[in-house]
Amino acid sequence: MTTLEQHVIDALHERDPHQSEKRVKEAIAGALAAFDPSATVKITTYFNHTYAPDMVLRWAKDVERPVFLRFTDNLPELGEDISMLDKLDPLIFGLTTPELSESDEDHLDETSRQADVLLTTPAAVEELTTRESAAPTDRMLRNSLAHAGRGALVGSTDARDLADTFAKGFTDAAGGQVTGTREALNTIEHFFGEGQARRLNRVVQAVWEGGGSASTSTPETPSCQ
Repeated sequence: MTTLEQHVIDALHERDPHQSEKRVKEAIAGALAAFDPSATVKITTYFNHTYAPDMVLRWAKDVERPVFLRFTDNLPELGEDISMLDKLDPLIFGLTTPELSESDEDHLDETSRQADVLLTTPAAVEELTTRESAAPTDRMLRNSLAHAGRGALVGSTDARDLADTFAKGFTDAAGGQVTGTREALNTIEHFFGEGQARRLNRVVQAVWEGGGSASTSTPETPSCQ
């Protein structure tokens, strides 16, 4: 169990419900502020509300993303929440990290992607924020996920694999290596909607050309072919 998740669980067991809510929100707001230091985290007066967010991530130029805190012990209910919030394109933060079967994880991932929702957990957020093998691309990945990530990023292993693939893709793009670059592009297509994916693809393209490779030889994602 991660340090963040233990803090959240301890807060949930607080006898005073108001103090419990306050501690949970403060723990997660602090984690999100560390996850993307370019964002300001505003805590609201709501908690586990259907449509009103628990907090809001804000960036320059009035860019915002609502954050909803959700319990993860009832997967069908969590899936329904994801579907109901699809017009808000939010970040849903699970209060605990559930152990999922492959089919459950695939279902949550597809539901989240279709709704342009990023579902994440204490384990995934802490893994990406405190990676021992930090790469130059880690901060860009976290910022992009906070802004417009989608899909289910639940466990620490999934988060580690995502960061490693992302970092290797940029390294391989600089060296003109097709396989790793294509894997990164496929990962970008999976975890980001069209607008953010296009921006990240342009960065990969610039790294590819900056390494001396011809622009016409840049690997393409399946949707671009």
